Amino acid sequence: MDPLEVGLVEGWNGPVEFRLRTEGTVHDLTGYTVIGELYDRNGSIISATDDVAIVSATAGRVKLTPDTGDFSVSGSPYSLRFRATLGGEAVFFPSEAAICITVRR
Repeated sequence: MDPLEVGLVEGWNGPVEFRLRTEGTVHDLTGYTVIGELYDRNGSIISATDDVAIVSATAGRVKLTPDTGDFSVSGSPYSLRFRATLGGEAVFFPSEAAICITVRR
């Protein structure tokens, strides 16, 4: 499966919504805690733990609302995965290639 690619402008701090799926089927997030795992081009982690919120648990929809300095051209491209935990078990979305975020001026 090809990775999802998202393009943003440097300094973007508005919400970006994603739908989390398991093998093409929407994953029900009821009861889950979801965080973002965001890495810059060098593999350095960017704090996105508090930047993720569930929009609709039953529809598997989450939003990432980055801080103003989270995305820069110099750190691009970024890779993003969502980690959803329930009862000590973790699942990752996507489980294949990470979401690719390219930042432009």
